[in-house]
Amino acid sequence: MRFLLVAAIAVTIAQPCSAQSWTYWAALDGYFTPDENYGTATFMADRAALHLESRYQYEGQDSASIWAGYSIHHEHRDAWVITPMIGAVFGHTKGIAPGVEVTAAWKKIDFYTEGEYLFASDDDDFAYFWSELAYSPVDWLRTGVAAQRTRAFDTGVDVQRGLLVGLKFKRATLTTTVFEPGSDSQTFVVTAATDF
Repeated sequence: MRFLLVAAIAVTIAQPCSAQSWTYWAALDGYFTPDENYGTATFMADRAALHLESRYQYEGQDSASIWAGYSIHHEHRDAWVITPMIGAVFGHTKGIAPGVEVTAAWKKIDFYTEGEYLFASDDDDFAYFWSELAYSPVDWLRTGVAAQRTRAFDTGVDVQRGLLVGLKFKRATLTTTVFEPGSDSQTFVVTAATDF
């Protein structure tokens, strides 16, 4: 329910501008860890260099966040994009977080990373990141490696490393990432996403 509220705020902020000038992206993630299963949700809205984002259960369980950033594009927009952001986190986890998202593509190879440092209200500050390096042999298939550092659940290791495989159909993608495969900390993340 909190995610819907945060997404509604982002859409409300975006409404005063022409709908044709905005692009949107949404994702649902299912985390399947050795100890628990839970979901996260993300909604992004972009207009020119302005980037707005809302997240639910991303920085912590029963928490939400809203973000604003400025995207710096390479002149050939698909080559790379760097988006520094600032976010407010509320709910069970509370604080302020500077962050960044970076995408880069070259031929059939792409790279994505996002990170943030949460200055938590309870002085339990932490750094989070998620990174992917992938290869797409055909338009509908994406394979690669991933790494994450999270505090949303106990990972057993500081940085989880893994493999990913994704399928694309029109504007929708379905990606499965397995972190620490074969270990006691093995974690599956299944992501369904679309842009519109």
